Amino acid sequence: MKSRIAQFAVNSGLVLASLAVALLAIELILQIWNPFQYRVKGNRIVLPINMVYSGSFAEAVPGLDRTFTHTKNSLGMRGQEPPSDLSERLSIVAVGGSTTECFYLSDGQTWPDSLAARLGPAFRDLWVNNAGLDGHSTFGHIVLLEDYLVKLKPKVALFLVGTNDRARREAAVPDLRNIGGSLSLTNPRTFVYSVANRSEVVGLAMAVYRAWQARNFKVTHEFGDVEAMRRRDIPTDAEIAAAAAAHKDSLTGYRQRLDRIVTTAKASGIEPVLMTQPSLARPAEGRRAPMFWHELDLYNVETRMAAEHHKVLLIDLARLLPDDSRMFYDMVHFTVAGADAVGRLTAEALCPYLAERYPQHRAGACPASPGS
Repeated sequence: MKSRIAQFAVNSGLVLASLAVALLAIELILQIWNPFQYRVKGNRIVLPINMVYSGSFAEAVPGLDRTFTHTKNSLGMRGQEPPSDLSERLSIVAVGGSTTECFYLSDGQTWPDSLAARLGPAFRDLWVNNAGLDGHSTFGHIVLLEDYLVKLKPKVALFLVGTNDRARREAAVPDLRNIGGSLSLTNPRTFVYSVANRSEVVGLAMAVYRAWQARNFKVTHEFGDVEAMRRRDIPTDAEIAAAAAAHKDSLTGYRQRLDRIVTTAKASGIEPVLMTQPSLARPAEGRRAPMFWHELDLYNVETRMAAEHHKVLLIDLARLLPDDSRMFYDMVHFTVAGADAVGRLTAEALCPYLAERYPQHRAGACPASPGS
């Protein structure tokens, strides 16, 4: 019996040692050359500097061009390069997830591009960049704000929020950044994050996990029949009530993160503007909404309350943008026409606000709404 136990221990040790050697070899290879592109390593954002993404769809997607080209500048954002006199410009940065980045829309077609085109005649020395990152929630927005935007110091930051927070379940605002360079032993989560900040293997594993999590909570891009999408997963009243209860803790954390975003931006001399997330799932009269809308609306309500509490501008796109299938290629992502409409609505709401606060940049009249 003792010999069997000893042999088992030896075999187990050899397996573990072999696994450790294999992982070390993979780590060394990835440290030298990592072919995998991911935008979050551990809890730190890795902006894709000077990247060009291009591709094509095997089949036509209504509302999108068959091919697309998507360029990142030297900041890792979409838009013009930062000028040398950025501090003198009326600078605006759009922050959000995939509905801000507009990954599958070509350069010039995103809603921040549409916003810039409409504000251009009204303001001199305007500079607009798109810092949206596919999959990012307010957790990522906080890191982006504190690690990048506070240094860049744009005059205004637009935060289109809510979609990806719907998939999160953390209640608190964990400051997971590993300040000081040492491993964090506070709890298992902070330890894993601090290791992932240094290890390519662990960082890659976390990136795969995040991709699985996004797919599991249906926050990825979908290409198909959008009218069929908004007819699926129609909940009962009991299921709606259960979903509201299930999101209670997550909403508490979301509220705290919005507070942190607004207070951090203001303390850094950045004017924060909050934006609610529109969706094709919004119910029309006589039509029941899918569960997606009921969950998303919980976060839009929190965004409205945060804007009111902090006395910051709210652009309520969830109420302004029509629930028209020509505007969306799935429940939340914008077509070319949808992005243009978002840019127009944002410009109409933002222009008077900017004119009041930055009169020195005023050059012309604000864009008029179609009904005016």
